[in-house]
Amino acid sequence: PARAALAEELGRSLARLHALGFVHRDLFARNLLVETGPAGPSIVFLDAWRGGPGRGLRGPIHDLACLMLDGARLFSAGEQRLLLRTYRTACPRPPGPDFLPSIARARARLVPRERGRHPEIAPDWNFLDAE
Repeated sequence: PARAALAEELGRSLARLHALGFVHRDLFARNLLVETGPAGPSIVFLDAWRGGPGRGLRGPIHDLACLMLDGARLFSAGEQRLLLRTYRTACPRPPGPDFLPSIARARARLVPRERGRHPEIAPDWNFLDAE
């Protein structure tokens, strides 16, 4: 139950961050702090960045792709589904039908770049199986 609550809070917090115009740009587990309290977990995003008026190369899809690099190690399939479902429902403008394939494509582009820092990353792991 605690892990499910954490997955939901991460989905909600990330949707709120993105709705306010912030992106993380390197949303890896090492850049998250989890605070626990009587009301449940809360997420602290280290190094979040407020973008300018122009569209940046790194945005919400990139953030989710970074998080999903470690997804299989951090979250069970059910927790991944819960995180992504919560993110979707918490967004003021729900993502379109290309939401999950876009994350998968962005994740595939990140794998070669992050391989040196994260040798445990599975290049062929597809989190879409979790949805």
